[in-house]
Amino acid sequence: MKVLYFTFIENPFAPETLGVMRNQVINLLKILGKKHYNISITWLALVDEKFYRPDETQISLLKEELRKCNVQFIYHTVKSGIINSRWSFAESKLKEIIESYQPDIVHARVYPAGYVSLKVRQKFKFSYRVLFAPRGVYPEQVMERSDPLSGWFRYILWKQNEKYLLQQSDLISCVSQPFIDHYKKIDKKAKLRYIPCCFNPDYAVSEETTNKDLKELIFKETDFIFVYSGNLSARYSSENLIVEFFSQISKIMPEAALLILTKSPVERIKSKLKAINLIHRVQFIGADPPEMFSYLSNCNAGLLLRRESLVNEVAMPTKFAEYLYAGLPVIVSPSLKGVSEFISATNTGIVIDPHSIKNIKPDYINSIKSIDRNNCKNQVERFTVSNIAEMVYSEYLNLLDI
Repeated sequence: MKVLYFTFIENPFAPETLGVMRNQVINLLKILGKKHYNISITWLALVDEKFYRPDETQISLLKEELRKCNVQFIYHTVKSGIINSRWSFAESKLKEIIESYQPDIVHARVYPAGYVSLKVRQKFKFSYRVLFAPRGVYPEQVMERSDPLSGWFRYILWKQNEKYLLQQSDLISCVSQPFIDHYKKIDKKAKLRYIPCCFNPDYAVSEETTNKDLKELIFKETDFIFVYSGNLSARYSSENLIVEFFSQISKIMPEAALLILTKSPVERIKSKLKAINLIHRVQFIGADPPEMFSYLSNCNAGLLLRRESLVNEVAMPTKFAEYLYAGLPVIVSPSLKGVSEFISATNTGIVIDPHSIKNIKPDYINSIKSIDRNNCKNQVERFTVSNIAEMVYSEYLNLLDI
């Protein structure tokens, strides 16, 4: 069985995407390559280096890391000019690799890679199967991240492409049940499977390291530490909800403290916390992925607060699994429908409507404190990269009727 894992534009080396690519792609491919010797895996990464250009050492190290796990890594810079667009370049490069490698399956991550995979198959009459992994609702994400005029135009374009992707892909993996429900409304015949985002528990650290890192925190042992881990610059992060929640919870819980683990600029949220005289109860740390659990394990509850949008409704953030692995109850807004449904079914957190944040009552605190941290840890197995790798492998076999 030959599998070509295909990413287009996403940069596996850029600091802002490194964590996601490491968790969602690199670790997944390494496990598949090491565990299943009947698979030959090649990862083709066509990368736009406009925002970050890796050096040759970075590329060589990743190639060697993957080679040790029986995965070949092919890296090319996306090129475009007056005659050829980056799309035509991607088609020609993918065609070249397909003719050389002759894969049975193309596992295409995110809409651009899925679209190019299907177009190349259609145009050149290839017979490979396409497993499309959208990860999120790309048209809505594009509209959120662009200026209104170009965002609307690109949204319309990608909504048309979305129908094509759902109709032509042999299988579509969705990270949540609400994501599946959304796609069913567009195309009832689409072949959909639930495969959640994965995370790597090997990043967990020893007790010795955990105790050492606790000394770096400004908080007292009697403090109840809420933590937000992740991007603050993305529109979905909803930093206003974080500030409002902490402002209200502090009024009824004097021991409340807030730890923000992020690599994003923090000047804006700092100014908001200063305005409500709570900056002295907050600490900011730019932790790298291997350090993350040493900080999370010293906290008491994780925050996943986001505004209402389709992007959030279908999402299943990796941070959710990381919170659970650290034994943290998760405080989530109902906008994250998949997460909300999960914690309600497993008693691993609290759902709080943003409209009711100003009316938080003391019994809410008791509800958070009563959640069993061991239960949180026990529920996380389904999100581990080893479990997700087995789900993916099973779908590879199904695609080829093996």
